[in-house]
Amino acid sequence: KPPTTWEEYLEAAEALHSDDVAGNTMVGANDVSLFLVDWYTRFKSMGGELMTGSPQDGDFTPQLTSDASVRALQHMIDSAQYAPAAVSTYGFTESVDAMATGSVAMTLMWSTIAGSLYDPESSQIADSIAVAAVPADPGETGSAVRGGWGLGLPANADPARTDAAWAVLSFLTSKEFEQAQVGTYQTDPNRRSTFEDPGLVEQLPYLPVAGEAAETAQMLELASIPETFELVGEAAREFNLALAGQQTAEEATQAAQEAWETILRRQGHLD
Repeated sequence: KPPTTWEEYLEAAEALHSDDVAGNTMVGANDVSLFLVDWYTRFKSMGGELMTGSPQDGDFTPQLTSDASVRALQHMIDSAQYAPAAVSTYGFTESVDAMATGSVAMTLMWSTIAGSLYDPESSQIADSIAVAAVPADPGETGSAVRGGWGLGLPANADPARTDAAWAVLSFLTSKEFEQAQVGTYQTDPNRRSTFEDPGLVEQLPYLPVAGEAAETAQMLELASIPETFELVGEAAREFNLALAGQQTAEEATQAAQEAWETILRRQGHLD
């Protein structure tokens, strides 16, 4: 059965690891998905809280040196023992390709990627793959980052165009369009009912689990400020160095904490 705790995940990665198949893979390169997928999923599911305060009050304070933060990165370092040797250079594409070719046994990844892994034209594991909710520490809820794109009408929209814009939004979120969009491109649905649609679930068995994941997903606490990806990039760089063996988890999280505080102070989010 799939691991339900991070301790079980590490044990499974070790048990599944062999000369032919690595126990797991991850985005280990200096890539934003290192932070957003692999680190943040562990961090939130270990009970971590990324920020305290608010940018409006000038006390928006990162918690990158917290116990959960260090443990999340250390878990990645430990998991890398049972990953492809070059995993610290693996970006999004390399990690997915390793899974699709059957070179690795487990991965954490954006839910939209599951569609391609179930497609026999692009995946060698289409008939043998399964998905599950992300693990969590005992007493915590498995949670991943809520990524993706949003639809909406801005408050300053031209009133003469709002009816037309609403018509477009209504079409793009309609049941009929969802059938075509999800079935053809494996995008994440906008409607809860689409995750349970019998025809789509037969084609894409991961959908019900993806729907459950969407319910517990966490909007990145940085998403309200323009410096989001500058901050994420700084953390990804330090965390990549730790995965490459150039610093410890404690050193990497401390360096990321200091970089974030500098950026947040520069922008007036932290006094």
